Amino acid sequence: MTGEESTCKSTDCYKMSKIIKGGSCKAGDIILYRVNDSSIVKFHNIEFESGSETFKMISHDNIVDSTKWSNSSELSDGAILAREALRLKTQSWTNVISRGGYSTGIETNAIDRFGTPSFVSDSSTRTSMVTVRDLIGLGCEAYLADSCPKWMTQGKFWTSDWYLSSGSAPRAWAINDGQLITKDNTDTIGVRAVVYINPIIDL
Repeated sequence: MTGEESTCKSTDCYKMSKIIKGGSCKAGDIILYRVNDSSIVKFHNIEFESGSETFKMISHDNIVDSTKWSNSSELSDGAILAREALRLKTQSWTNVISRGGYSTGIETNAIDRFGTPSFVSDSSTRTSMVTVRDLIGLGCEAYLADSCPKWMTQGKFWTSDWYLSSGSAPRAWAINDGQLITKDNTDTIGVRAVVYINPIIDL
């Protein structure tokens, strides 16, 4: 869960070879990654993306301690405040792959319907927020306690996506101690960083 348990074993799952082209990291495996010349951050692997040949990881801890998702009732504008707070905290992370911008997030009505996110170019953005699609892929279910992986059960943090239903106020999706829920977008909780890195090529 944390990498500090006595039963933990070190791994080089992040290495790629001709045999294991995507490495052998499983979802949740911990990678201590040097995000710049002076800082090492603990991440959990999410997945290996074969198209871009990169590892997608989420920070073990909140990078931003407390922020609103946004002040806007127009949730289609995205997590304005949370995203900017994350950008400012991670703009020195020169060893991660910048995607050249960010997604404004998508509406996930009842989880089973996904809209199309808008991409905004911004070369200063090096990290992103976790998406509901990522979390569902990891096993999280809406409003089901303890459905998320054990390594995600500590703390509260925003996702990039929102929920909107007729007759209800718009709300943003968040993780609350291992459970995927919606929260008022003006509540204050943390933000974790999602990054992309190149694997080590072990010939």
